Amino acid sequence: MKIIDYIIAEDIRFETGNKFSVMGIYSDEIKLGLPSDITWPIPFRFGVFIRVEIENSDVPPNRFVLKIDVDEKDIARMEGNIEFKESVRTISLPLVISPFPLPGYGGIRFIFEIYNNDELISSESHSLQILPA
Repeated sequence: MKIIDYIIAEDIRFETGNKFSVMGIYSDEIKLGLPSDITWPIPFRFGVFIRVEIENSDVPPNRFVLKIDVDEKDIARMEGNIEFKESVRTISLPLVISPFPLPGYGGIRFIFEIYNNDELISSESHSLQILPA
């Protein structure tokens, strides 16, 4: 099993014709121009687009978990089932988290895990820094 895309963006839109549009892709930092008297947390929007390629020899996945932590404290979690069909070798997961309670400036980490029942099959994480502009 191989994660072939792991994109963190501002938004993901569902288009006609079984397409996805990924908007505002983040690299490794987000700079926010906010007033100095801002009250945290603030509502934010994240789109996480993940594509997984499954090989014939792989154990078929049946669920996923996306955990988000800030400075190593868990603050959000999204999970769901995966209905795997033998004829499909690539699974696309367009996940939109809104509103997301952004707690302040600092490090944020997105941890994506794929399971077969309770057995962890694959895991990958991506980190961003939230900085003042």
